[in-house]
Amino acid sequence: MNIKELFTKTTTVNISVVKINNKNLTKSIFNQLNISSPFDRLYNLKNNVKFLGYVNDKTKWMIWTDEVNLFRFELKEFFTIRHLDLNRDTIDTLMKVYPSELVKKLYNYVDEEYHETYRNNQISTVLDLKEQYVILEKQKQVREIFENILERQILL
Repeated sequence: MNIKELFTKTTTVNISVVKINNKNLTKSIFNQLNISSPFDRLYNLKNNVKFLGYVNDKTKWMIWTDEVNLFRFELKEFFTIRHLDLNRDTIDTLMKVYPSELVKKLYNYVDEEYHETYRNNQISTVLDLKEQYVILEKQKQVREIFENILERQILL
């Protein structure tokens, strides 16, 4: 490999700019944005969500709007759902990431001998295929949003 080929003399970079009332989003305004996830606790998108991009400020912050307000949310908060492995992780892990009513019931299930039955079982051994599919679809959606956000850096 020729190292000189890795360097370029000219390049074009597209920069995303967020404007609020015809003024650029600044660091000062960014710091005042409310922190809120574009998803509910079960990774359903909230109403009217539009993603603008991300700001790199000590960590990566997703910038999004609900057409009325502007919000920020840390991208690292999506790591757990993105990397959840149904064949490796347990119901205990799933409860922390995806607290659906079904998962809560499984998590708190105690058999007739008062043994906590499912808590340490692998997700794939406890949930049926339909339930697993729902989680896999939500993972896919989060991954796609995550990947697209990373293509849209907003510079302040």
